[in-house]
Amino acid sequence: MEAFGMLAVYLTCLSLGANAQFVELMRMEEIDILERPSQTELSTDIGHAVICGPPNVAASITWSPKTPNRHQNIDFAANITAPVNVSSGVLAGEVFMSRVKQKIFEFTYPFTCEGLIKKKVKITCPIKKSDNYYVPFTGDAGELPMGSFRIEGKVKNQHDEEFLCFSLNITITD
Repeated sequence: MEAFGMLAVYLTCLSLGANAQFVELMRMEEIDILERPSQTELSTDIGHAVICGPPNVAASITWSPKTPNRHQNIDFAANITAPVNVSSGVLAGEVFMSRVKQKIFEFTYPFTCEGLIKKKVKITCPIKKSDNYYVPFTGDAGELPMGSFRIEGKVKNQHDEEFLCFSLNITITD
């Protein structure tokens, strides 16, 4: 399920610069765990999403650096205990400009578990309820516009059951 959460954040961030179809062009790379900075190094420069559901879900979404510039990569990590089974579903959400609280656009991104694997997300399919998933991946901040954004998203499975609800604030600098 973590893969979906991480993918959700990355897809949402990529959507800031274009429309929902833009996510088809995304580039994701597997993060080598041995090359990741230590938790101490990241603790002051790590962003945390607010998890808003489903009730009692155990999940986290983080990214580093917290305020990336357009010339560096963003390392994402999602950790979730799957609240429902998932073989396919949809990520839907809204993107807002933070300072003026104006919605920029809405997005809907259908996915399959196998499609995530093709995008190099390391996950076992299908996602099984109560199993824990940890999924790290790297995104290119150069594909994002400069500015401060609030992204609100929900991931639902093939039966329209909520898998994850999240909200994150991210600022991209030049």
